[in-house]
Amino acid sequence: MRGLVNRWRLIRELLTTNGAKQRFGAAISNGPLPLIPGLNADFYYLGLSRENAKFARGTADELRHSLGVRLFGKHNSLDWNFEFVGQFGSFGDDGILAWTAASDTGWTFAGRSKEHHCPELELVDHRTRRYEQHSSSDLSGAPR
Repeated sequence: MRGLVNRWRLIRELLTTNGAKQRFGAAISNGPLPLIPGLNADFYYLGLSRENAKFARGTADELRHSLGVRLFGKHNSLDWNFEFVGQFGSFGDDGILAWTAASDTGWTFAGRSKEHHCPELELVDHRTRRYEQHSSSDLSGAPR
């Protein structure tokens, strides 16, 4: 993990659209995890701040922070890609709390090489669940 600490990249952008300011920031680190052969990881933070953001429920200032990790790699015939993201922030006076998890896992059958179109079995399971907190007093986390 020490190598990943030295690989952080920072990105900052300031955009103005129709007079409203929008800020985006990211911090990203990726590379192999030496404890498990074949395992690679991406760790990231994404931040978004928008003035007068427009959604179906209205117009307000929006602030979002997303923290994520992606674990991916290959070992023999198995390949995998798992991603987990948590998000928090606000839209006007309302709180935002959301998360998602995704998996893309495959198995390449032994036999002919890839240039001979060896069949590959891919198992995909994308599960997304969104939770929003609508006021500081509503902490139930009930799904919408």
